[in-house]
Amino acid sequence: MTRIGIDVTSAVVQGAGIGRYTRELVRALAREAEPYQYVLFSAKPPAVLPVANPLPVGAHIRHRAAPLDERWLYRLWYRLRLPLPVQLVTGQLDLFHSPDFVLP
Repeated sequence: MTRIGIDVTSAVVQGAGIGRYTRELVRALAREAEPYQYVLFSAKPPAVLPVANPLPVGAHIRHRAAPLDERWLYRLWYRLRLPLPVQLVTGQLDLFHSPDFVLP
């Protein structure tokens, strides 16, 4: 089964713009069944989400949140230049898509 990773941080922290685009993209992909498994990666979601139920659920969808919020991940990646691969959180992937201009 093909494992596709998608950075959905914007979908869980932004109510409009890239966040809305990412939510709609993931919802459309969720309607597609096998042979794909979607691994949705995000920074630690905020305590209050901008929209209710931002991510779909399904047998072929897994959400993996990093233990750090978006601000701390940004600091580690860009300030300290610590190259943390997303596979530490998601496991092995065949393809990774990041719609918000940066790769984790």
